[in-house]
Amino acid sequence: MYNKIVNKINSRDKCCICKGIDLYEKLTIENFPVYMGTVLSVCEEDKKYDQNWGICKKCGCIQLLDLVPLQELYSKNHHSEVVGQIWAEHHASFAKFILYSNPNNVIEIGGAHGYLATLIVNQSKEIEYLMVEPDTNIISKKISIVKGYIEDHLETISGKDTIIHSHVLEHVYSPVDFLSKIVEIMDIDSNMFISFPNIMALIRAKGANSLNFEHTYLLVPEQIEVIFESLGLALMRKQEYLEHSYFYHLKKTGIRSKIDLLPNINEKSLEFLDMVKDLKDFAIYVNEKVSNVEAPIYLFGAHIFSQSLVVLGLNSEKISGIIDNSQSKQNQRLYGTNLLVYPSTVVSEHPLVYVVLKASHYQEEIKSQLLKINPNVVILE
Repeated sequence: MYNKIVNKINSRDKCCICKGIDLYEKLTIENFPVYMGTVLSVCEEDKKYDQNWGICKKCGCIQLLDLVPLQELYSKNHHSEVVGQIWAEHHASFAKFILYSNPNNVIEIGGAHGYLATLIVNQSKEIEYLMVEPDTNIISKKISIVKGYIEDHLETISGKDTIIHSHVLEHVYSPVDFLSKIVEIMDIDSNMFISFPNIMALIRAKGANSLNFEHTYLLVPEQIEVIFESLGLALMRKQEYLEHSYFYHLKKTGIRSKIDLLPNINEKSLEFLDMVKDLKDFAIYVNEKVSNVEAPIYLFGAHIFSQSLVVLGLNSEKISGIIDNSQSKQNQRLYGTNLLVYPSTVVSEHPLVYVVLKASHYQEEIKSQLLKINPNVVILE
């Protein structure tokens, strides 16, 4: 029913963090959808590939061994809008964190929907703002756009006093090389502001958005802060946003330190394997709970939350559809499944309705929303 990827799969032959060459396979999740969004095409056009996860013997970092070509992975932009209070507050908090340093000439790498950029330029009258992003629809007189990947436009970094990237680093296949190329072009005393997800918190919250085809390695402060220092980036400020993200303010000093030994995170990596087992067990639990249910049953999240549960054993034949707050996803089909997407108000149409909810950091926010719409909704979590 599903096609395999016809493009060449790239395999990691060394650790993306420490360059170690001993990566031993620990887990395979078979036939996982390669795109975590919604589409209008038919199921037969969907592509799946096995997720093969390995751990570096040298530094303990778990990472995907086979990498999906970018043109397959990001075949359609699924970050076209900001949905939910947590994400809106993330961008507001990160904008405040950046503006504390009074930036003048900014380049943002991978700005997607432009929400963060808009917040910053609207609060700073004199700022010059350039966004380098391969897929954005933002139109603004205050924000200049270069469509493409930063690796193809490194010259745009020169002369900027501030470099920003928010939830980009975890998507990069070679994060150390990526940072090294940027730092090489940066001016001395220029600033870099980074936000990246608290992946360990996502794993511990049983979030399938922790590691996947897009987040291909375990990014943790213990290791990345050593790498920052080795590249000549001094840590100026650090802030945690909930258990959602880490904010970093770094300054280029030009003084590189030698990495003697990275902290080994093998024990943290093993927690991802436990998480996958827990999600499999949750899928079995839901199957048993709904086996004789006649009321409608929905999954929440037209994203990897729902895809993962289906791949890991959830009986999708019992599911009436997917609920999602993103208007751009509604009335489309969740890639890798035959399930259509509906607005959250669909739960108001039934006196009794079930919703399967496993959404990591967003669990309570979504649960509260659904119960306000229909106090009789049964949440399976």
